[in-house]
Amino acid sequence: MNATGSHAPLNGIEQGGWRLVYNQNPNALVDAEEKQGKYLNAFYSLGFIVRESGGELEDVMPGSPAYDAGIGPGMRLVAVNGRRWSKHVLRDALRASLEKEQRFDLLVENAEFFKTYSITYSGGEKYPHLLRAEGPDLLSNILSPLLK
Repeated sequence: MNATGSHAPLNGIEQGGWRLVYNQNPNALVDAEEKQGKYLNAFYSLGFIVRESGGELEDVMPGSPAYDAGIGPGMRLVAVNGRRWSKHVLRDALRASLEKEQRFDLLVENAEFFKTYSITYSGGEKYPHLLRAEGPDLLSNILSPLLK
């Protein structure tokens, strides 16, 4: 059967004794990539990855809040809620959205044009993690030759 869905097919992972969860802590891969690549990964919350220097939006996930607002790759993030863009400013705004829905006004430059895009979002920073679930740990057995 050929089909698409809004979420990844997780049956194999779940039947392998694991489950996918999201929390506020970057996983090891995201943390290492952010440090090495010097960008902020807001892919799993607002839906984009942004370079620390210059604010270039490297990627925007289709169907994400940023994408739905009209933001696309190659644009440049200038300000968040009236404050000059920085990793700390965006993270502070995301943390404020953990408890209640917040409005994000993102001033974005596209070529020589500036526009403010408004996004309503709640949930804070989100990063994927695999957590051990009940049942046999088939996934670790499958991956063990790669981890040696």
